[in-house]
Amino acid sequence: MRKDRLINRLRQLYILEFLNIFFLPFAFWLFGHSRNQDLGVNSFVTMTLNGILLLEGSYLWFCILRQLRTKEHFDFIRTFKALKTLNFGLFILTTIILASNPFLGTLDRIGTTLFFGLAILEHVNYFEIQLMYDNKNDLN
Repeated sequence: MRKDRLINRLRQLYILEFLNIFFLPFAFWLFGHSRNQDLGVNSFVTMTLNGILLLEGSYLWFCILRQLRTKEHFDFIRTFKALKTLNFGLFILTTIILASNPFLGTLDRIGTTLFFGLAILEHVNYFEIQLMYDNKNDLN
């Protein structure tokens, strides 16, 4: 992939990850609000967890882009290890909060499950094994 195309792709990735921090919870809230259903603490906690992971992904894509543009060194290994440790603690804290709070209804249960699942997938995609492949070059 040419450098200019790679720069555009990285820019697109970090912007989309960042925008999804706000778009996904808003879309789900709007869906529930239109049906007069409330979201509880559990949904908001898992939305926040998912948002943190999306922010981490956006930041990492941004750092890769900045390093490609400026040849500035970025210590990915240290950052990955710190974020992976942070995420482990966040997943434990979220699980404790979910176990101690009742659900407000079906939409709250769906939102909690959806956003917790998305958070797990984001973590796996960034810190364990890449799950998303855009093209054949990604597979290589």
